[in-house]
Amino acid sequence: MTGRRFEAIHLFRRGLRIARDLGSAPLRVWLHNSVAVLLAQLQQWDRLREHLRELDAALEEIPEAARETAAGPTLWPRIQLALRDEDTARARELEPRLRASIESRSDGVGTVTLLTLEADLLEAEGRGKEALAALDRALAIEGTRPLDRLHVEALRIRQLDRVGRTDEALRAAEEIVTRMEDDREVLGSDELSIEVASELGDLLGAHARHRDVACRAYDLAAANALDRIARLEGDLGRTPELDRPPEEDEGILLDVRSTYRRAMSSILERVGALMKAMKPGEHPIIEEVLDEALVRICAWCGRVHSSAGRWSPIGAYVPEEGGVLVTHAMCESCLERVTADGL
Repeated sequence: MTGRRFEAIHLFRRGLRIARDLGSAPLRVWLHNSVAVLLAQLQQWDRLREHLRELDAALEEIPEAARETAAGPTLWPRIQLALRDEDTARARELEPRLRASIESRSDGVGTVTLLTLEADLLEAEGRGKEALAALDRALAIEGTRPLDRLHVEALRIRQLDRVGRTDEALRAAEEIVTRMEDDREVLGSDELSIEVASELGDLLGAHARHRDVACRAYDLAAANALDRIARLEGDLGRTPELDRPPEEDEGILLDVRSTYRRAMSSILERVGALMKAMKPGEHPIIEEVLDEALVRICAWCGRVHSSAGRWSPIGAYVPEEGGVLVTHAMCESCLERVTADGL
């Protein structure tokens, strides 16, 4: 849905230009809030920071009594920015306001959000065991969306590893990788799925007996990144007015595209390092005859062999449609070179 999010940002920003012309501060605040939430979902943190400054200026133009409620939708993005800046004090300052806003809804989703936020804050404060307890409480809540539950489970695995319960973390990581492989349609190819699969690959890859599962995790991450690229291009193609967006919006689009390109490059580097750590004879080889839907990526040279039979640099490859499957291994040319070099 990345393309749709960008389309929404484009339309909201168009609305902002109209609201400025009309001189309507309340409408500007509402539109700024909407854009800020979307930028946070797309993890466009620098642009979010700039946008919040514009929002704060608009908030000054509405009655003071209405500002707290009006600023509510951006409390979570503001806390995430504070945590990224390692400003735990600022995050703690904002947390009660977010809690009051969420608790007024009294739903399970809000409770999970608060518990994961509490875990983030406790982790930032070096209180790992308390963070783990908060995540256990979040997992005990029934009816949580699969993607939200995946997020909590991934955070819990990270905490398990950090508090010295690494074997338990590895077992849980293997279980999640298997579930992500089985439930791709349920979990989707959200930005979070890419991040989770990559982190699981990092954890598993640090332990020799789990490297095969680490490769599977990286395959999932790469497939999800390619899927986001395909869906973004497809969404934009179905929305002609976005082919030539205003200059101020085009930068967001380019940033989103480059985010997935960087994710692919990062995954490729990790897979390459993992495979190069394997012993001779352990390297998985890309076979010539495979499922036509499978996208093959060589972890040595970084080229992609698509179902159409073409080898392309990873940065130039765009899948024709979403839902791709990915395998990382070594192409025949690189195998010959590596064998000749005695690596």
